[in-house]
Amino acid sequence: MYTYRIIREDFQTGKQGKRRRTITRRHPLTVGGLYTHLGSGFSGCWRVLELLEVLE
Repeated sequence: MYTYRIIREDFQTGKQGKRRRTITRRHPLTVGGLYTHLGSGFSGCWRVLELLEVLE
């Protein structure tokens, strides 16, 4: 399990939101990558800021 810190980002302007959130995934994401629709509660575009924890 991978735990990441993410932030919402406007795709067209690149402006980032103020609130950072954490998300847990089974598969790795790219730090710095921009993802869309990461699941329930995470619609829109999200930028991965950092990898917080890896559990095996």
